[in-house]
Amino acid sequence: MTGRQAETGIPPAESEMARQAQAALMRLPAKQRAAVVLTIYDGLSHAEAAKVLRCSETTVSWRVFAAKRKLKRWLIASGEK
Repeated sequence: MTGRQAETGIPPAESEMARQAQAALMRLPAKQRAAVVLTIYDGLSHAEAAKVLRCSETTVSWRVFAAKRKLKRWLIASGEK
């Protein structure tokens, strides 16, 4: 085990991937990031997230859709470097 892996139990490649995903998430516009965090990380339904964000369920769905599209594009591009 490397020093970093021994500390966290996470292989370096997975740790780097998590760092890249976190950085990409932080690049999202605040409203898209909030929709992603509430629905994916916190496990709220789109209806529940809409109540928290004070917008329609459709708006939450579009924000999550747009965010996933951006994250996919950014993470693919970062893997090509």
